Formats: sequence, structure tokens, C-alpha cells
Amino acid sequence: MEPNERGFSTLAAIRAYLPVFLIVGVILHLLRNKYRPVLRDIPGPTIAAYTKLWRLYDVRKGQAHRTAIELHRKYGPLVRIGPNHVSVADSKEIANIYGLKTGFTKV
Repeated sequence: MEPNERGFSTLAAIRAYLPVFLIVGVILHLLRNKYRPVLRDIPGPTIAAYTKLWRLYDVRKGQAHRTAIELHRKYGPLVRIGPNHVSVADSKEIANIYGLKTGFTKV
């Protein structure tokens, strides 16, 4: 690669700024997870709004069922347990979520 008129090649510039772009990209992704319009007002552990890693750890420990019960006692019938996941413990909310044309993805 030949340097441009300033003495830097394009490849050198990419190498220099790649870590910055990666860090900014990760931060933007985490913030997008946290502030999803439909889910941002649903209570839950703070880390759950950003990443699924805490849940993975909890499931690996084999205590996910106990954790879910504790979270519902603490936060109420709807608990955000991941960036795009909500745990439901209220039968009244089932129709709102699982009804036709509600706009919610069911997994």
C-alpha cells in the first residue's frame, strides 16, 4: 500500500481506528438494548436490559426457576429478564401478549 499525500495509507488508518469503532459499536448496541421502546418501562435487574449473559450464568447454575420467582416477588407480574425477553406471571397479561395482532414475538 502506498501512503497518501499525508503519509498514511488507508490500511494504517483503518488499523488505528478499528478498536475505537468496535468499542463505540458495542456501546451503541448495549444502549439500544437498554432503551427499546416497548420494553424500557418493564422493571427487572439492570443488567438484564443490556445483556443476556447474566441469565446464561443463572441458568448454568441451575437456579433459574428460583431466580424467576424472586424477581417476580421483587418487581411484580412482568419482569424484564433480557434485552428482548419478559417473564410473565400474571394470567391477565397473557391475552395482551399472546393475542392475535399484538405485535409481540412469542418464543
